[in-house]
Formats: sequence, structure tokens, C-alpha cells
Amino acid sequence: SYIITTPRMWVAGSPAQVRTYVMPYGCGEQNMVNFAPN
Repeated sequence: SYIITTPRMWVAGSPAQVRTYVMPYGCGEQNMVNFAPN
């Protein structure tokens, strides 16, 4: 397994992994991941 450091690519991957590796970039996609249901 590998980690892609592009926030938009993280969203395209596994939501659980995105939530685990979420970073404070302030991107709307990453903010939604924290509040979106599974």
C-alpha cells in the first residue's frame, strides 16, 4: 500500500484511509470527508 500526497487523490481512495491521514490543507474535499457518512 502507498500514500498519495494529493488531497483530491486521497478522496478518490478509501474514505477510511483519507480520514486517517487527513491533513490541515483546508481543502473542501478533505473537510467534507470528516463530516460525510460512510
